[in-house]
Amino acid sequence: MKRKFALLFTFSLFAIVSFSQKNVADTLKHKIHTSALYGSLGFGPIYGNVIGNYEIMLVERPDKVFKTRGLRVGVGAWELWEDFGWTSLVSYTCFTGAGNRHLELGIGATYMEFLSTNGFFVFPATNIGYRYQKPGGRLIFRTGLGFPEILYASLGYRFI
Repeated sequence: MKRKFALLFTFSLFAIVSFSQKNVADTLKHKIHTSALYGSLGFGPIYGNVIGNYEIMLVERPDKVFKTRGLRVGVGAWELWEDFGWTSLVSYTCFTGAGNRHLELGIGATYMEFLSTNGFFVFPATNIGYRYQKPGGRLIFRTGLGFPEILYASLGYRFI
């Protein structure tokens, strides 16, 4: 009897130890896609821009209001009335929601170069918007308000 109990205890202990070695990421329902590329088209009354963006997710905290946090880097061109130039931006972004629909907030800095005057300025980069992306999905659609994009719409692809 002691031998059967010892054997059962050993196999139970082995099962517990082997299961504890499993990755937490393997137990998630959907894999976390960490990077994305998307293009943004922004416009205002006398202003327009096109920006290509690269986004990387840094933190995922399902227990927090802002469940996903990441970094966005973008480069593009803009035109304002009779002036035009290049822009680049870096922004810290946060997303809420666990389903398809997310509130997206971002804050950072944008560098804008004015080609007509050879001048440049650094402005705050902000955005608040709606983001559609299925959990574990690859297609991204964004729309909202922000700077330097003003009123924007974006379409992109998320990859690992």
